[in-house]
Amino acid sequence: MNSLTNCINSKPADTVRILNPSVLVALFMVLHTSACTQSINGGSPSAATLASNQSLAIEEECKLLNNAMETIALETGERDLQIVRGCPGFENITDTSPRFDNSDGFPRALRVSLPNGAAASGPIARRIYQKMIIRKIPREIADQQARTPQFLVAVNAATDSQP
Repeated sequence: MNSLTNCINSKPADTVRILNPSVLVALFMVLHTSACTQSINGGSPSAATLASNQSLAIEEECKLLNNAMETIALETGERDLQIVRGCPGFENITDTSPRFDNSDGFPRALRVSLPNGAAASGPIARRIYQKMIIRKIPREIADQQARTPQFLVAVNAATDSQP
């Protein structure tokens, strides 16, 4: 009881002496660590979750590219593996297209907009659509793919993979 009375009756200067710099530093570290732990557990995805989401986004976008490749193959009789180059299962496909064959692909993709009736909209949907154009998928087939449920799945997966 005596120490409690002493603490209550003490002057502010005495309290400051009790809280020396090392105690203040330790208190700050505990509070800071607690705040960091709360922010990590409070809704931000972990690195492992982001990596998993990014892998899923790649898989879903590659399914969309594969569907486009198969649609083109039905019309032409040939599968153009350059469309899915780098996708899971097609990592070892070498780039066989002539160096400047698609030199206008990127500027052309920047000028396109999503077709009416696309399954999704927004900047991520537009970026996925532009990637189809860059990979030399004909505009008509890219438009068809943009109206499929798979396009919506790919856009949602890409959205979830954003930090």
